[in-house]
Amino acid sequence: AQRVCDEDRSLPTASFQAETYSATREFTSPWLSSLIETGPLLAVMVIFMWTLSVMDVLRGAIDFLMAAIHLHKQRASDRFTIGRLCTNEFTIEGVTLSRTVWAIAIGLLQLVIACCLLVSGALWLAYTKSIPDLLANAVALSYVMQVDELLYQVIVPRRAKALVMNLTPIDMSEDMATCSMAGVPKR
Repeated sequence: AQRVCDEDRSLPTASFQAETYSATREFTSPWLSSLIETGPLLAVMVIFMWTLSVMDVLRGAIDFLMAAIHLHKQRASDRFTIGRLCTNEFTIEGVTLSRTVWAIAIGLLQLVIACCLLVSGALWLAYTKSIPDLLANAVALSYVMQVDELLYQVIVPRRAKALVMNLTPIDMSEDMATCSMAGVPKR
């Protein structure tokens, strides 16, 4: 047992135990004069950053849902139409009920997926046992959050991306009765 604790690499049968002991010692090494252990502190920081990343996605999904509902209330139509304001700007003039239902379903699906990723990603990070694995897992989760944007950039045609980029913002000031000042929501 003493040779394992001394991290003796010449042990033929206990090398796995010595490596595990070494990784555990590295993970729990003191930081700031032994007040805080390095591994748990890094794990908390990585989980906090993961939570912020998912919260950004959740906020975007909620804004998407609010915009879909607002568009249906303000511009319900029997057909979907996009109008041109000037040479480079477009606006949505009419939205059908079926497109609104699809938009709400997609927004709710985004919320569910983001919540599942938040919980499973945080658990995955919390159960990581070494600092290099913790950093690698954090990078992997960051990549998972970027997959949809990568697919959009690669798969969607340039003309469709140009149309989306040139859409005018949806004016939701009528729905924002709880505004504190000049269109800034209270939330």
